[in-house]
Amino acid sequence: MKRREEKNRPESLVSCEILHYDELIQKGTIFPHLFGIVIAPAATIGNNCRIYQNVTIGAKDVATGHGDPAFYPKIGNNVTIYAGAVIIGHIRIGDNAIIGANSVVTKDVPANATAVGIPAKIVSETKV
Repeated sequence: MKRREEKNRPESLVSCEILHYDELIQKGTIFPHLFGIVIAPAATIGNNCRIYQNVTIGAKDVATGHGDPAFYPKIGNNVTIYAGAVIIGHIRIGDNAIIGANSVVTKDVPANATAVGIPAKIVSETKV
């Protein structure tokens, strides 16, 4: 049986950019749909997070803080970030937070809160 030739196969079957994966992403974090995800190398992501497709996590102004963790987001543990969300700047996303689809987060999100919209606003908080 003759093998089919692959025509114009893309260089990357999964178009995402996650540099220094082992350093910035802790154990248990999953990517249910690994397409279009960009995570800056100086951002940090906690344990057991769930990050959907087309999410961007990076600096607000790369020119002023290229590679300096002080300019990048810090994502807590058990955070869910839905499709298309953008998290930029030196902000913290607290443990167990939820970031809604297509939200643009430029300010801290407390633990156990849900943030949605452009710009993202807190729509619910659960006190633990």
